[in-house]
Amino acid sequence: MGEYSHQVPEPVRSHLRALVAPAGLADNPEAQALLERGWVEKHDAFLRHTAEHDMVAAEWFHAQNPGGALAMTYSGSVVSIGPIIERKRGVAYASIGIRKDVPQLSVSQGCALEADLKLGEPARFSSGSIERTSPLFAIAIFQTVLEAHAENAALVAVTEMLTERFIQINRETIPG
Repeated sequence: MGEYSHQVPEPVRSHLRALVAPAGLADNPEAQALLERGWVEKHDAFLRHTAEHDMVAAEWFHAQNPGGALAMTYSGSVVSIGPIIERKRGVAYASIGIRKDVPQLSVSQGCALEADLKLGEPARFSSGSIERTSPLFAIAIFQTVLEAHAENAALVAVTEMLTERFIQINRETIPG
């Protein structure tokens, strides 16, 4: 079952090990391998869907950037940070139900980033229902600058597709 382990960077493997109990999988000897397989498949889906929607990888995202971003965390969650509209952002966080210690889905309007987004660091919000995420593994931004409402609609569409795919991956890899 460990055939995915070599594809998961050590900081992510360590983070996933710490999620075995919160995911309710402490009694499953294959839990780590299952989480790693799911994470690899989610990362592949993240890369594919963002590329299909003219998004490119970024190592950081400035908190004051008027545009939006999409991120994947070490735990395999999706975070959608909308563009600034009327001085605030919409934020959607989808943990996709593996973890029992965080909300499965949280959508907030009127959010603000507390700090820049950086790979290996959590996303932090100064307002909204999510205060912080687990460390970010991937950040994607639109390659072409879009009008704020058009960009927001595109982010919503990509987030919905990824959320559906991540749910499917969880059903295939994590025992119910």
